[in-house]
Amino acid sequence: WTGARRQRLAEAFPGERLVVPAGSFKVRSYDTDYRFRADTAHTWLTGNQTSDAVLVVEGGDAVLYARPRSSRDTDEFFRDRQYGELWVGRRPSLREISDSLGLATRHLDELPAALSGSAKTRVLRGVDASVDARVAADEGRDEEFARVLSELRLVKDEWELGELQTACDRSEEHTSELQSHHD
Repeated sequence: WTGARRQRLAEAFPGERLVVPAGSFKVRSYDTDYRFRADTAHTWLTGNQTSDAVLVVEGGDAVLYARPRSSRDTDEFFRDRQYGELWVGRRPSLREISDSLGLATRHLDELPAALSGSAKTRVLRGVDASVDARVAADEGRDEEFARVLSELRLVKDEWELGELQTACDRSEEHTSELQSHHD
């Protein structure tokens, strides 16, 4: 379903580079972050829920730039409170992300090169400050991109309708159970 969603988005902006970040950790207090939740539009287009990832759609191709798991031969594994596996658990590798999402995946370090050049670029702003800083803003273009993306998400595909139906069915079952306990 995500591939068809990306295709519809690309068709709305032919010949342009579209950038949709997942977002990053938000500080709660000094050295404690809020629990991470990926931006809804990013998840809707990719299925990805890892932090710091950025979807770039250009020329009919979609690439997810992501932070891979840390290996044991780096300081990150042992010392990084946000990304170190020793502290926060295992993140998927780039290959695992690609295989699970059916999406080309590259290292996040390659993102600056992917965003360089003179291609007309639209960014979903306000999700990731580092992405916002990398691409010159065009307020009208970026606002239109956010609006179109939001409108595309209003029309539910078959999978989303099934999920909504499942939620309604479970809610109805729960309500019936509660009612039977009161009787």
